[in-house]
Amino acid sequence: MSTKLRDAVKVIDAILAINPNANVVTRGSDIDTIEIDWHDGTTPIPMEDIKAKYLELQNEFLSGA
Repeated sequence: MSTKLRDAVKVIDAILAINPNANVVTRGSDIDTIEIDWHDGTTPIPMEDIKAKYLELQNEFLSGA
């Protein structure tokens, strides 16, 4: 993945696209190794869902949407 794409779309963007009220802390930027801490009763989102949304956001960025 290019640095430009990775910088344009972050894992936190995918999390917040799924749950705009999520209270989370992320450590790392690689979708496969990122650590996510869920706070204040935020229901954890399955990693498969986060990855799917992340790819969707990347595709939107690449298509100029």
